[in-house]
Amino acid sequence: LKNSLGNQENETALIQGYKDNNIPVGGLNVDSEWATEFNNFIVDETKFPDFKGFVDGMHEDGVRVILWATSMINVENPDYEMCRRKNYLLRDSHGVVRPMQWWHGKGALFDYTNPEGLEWWHRQMDKVLLAGVDGFKADGTDPYIVEYEVTGGALGYDDKVVTHR
Repeated sequence: LKNSLGNQENETALIQGYKDNNIPVGGLNVDSEWATEFNNFIVDETKFPDFKGFVDGMHEDGVRVILWATSMINVENPDYEMCRRKNYLLRDSHGVVRPMQWWHGKGALFDYTNPEGLEWWHRQMDKVLLAGVDGFKADGTDPYIVEYEVTGGALGYDDKVVTHR
């Protein structure tokens, strides 16, 4: 479904439409606008008023539920400043977090090499995993690392270079 149409009612109707036409469905990818902010893992309850019931219903029909996610933390995300302060975001070769424009706004890449940051990220993901979500579609923000490559590389945890240069 188009991102803006992704909600509990439309996603359920989509799967029902497949079933009504005898088209087998094993998984559903709920695209990018399911959360209150991109990549904060807080379900938008105006779109999914009974998210756990939605996931449970899909499972009863034999359908796995996958949520869209990327590695970007947008600047308007309430967690952005904390992530920047704690070095949970990749930094340029001068040690500065440099937000970049991507298709859902302006944000910075999460640093998966930071052990404390990774624990925090996993706790965020647990919010939906505990509701029964089966996995994530990790969408393509990895090419944005090239923006760091052309400006001297990216620094991660403990100031280690995380790009190949």
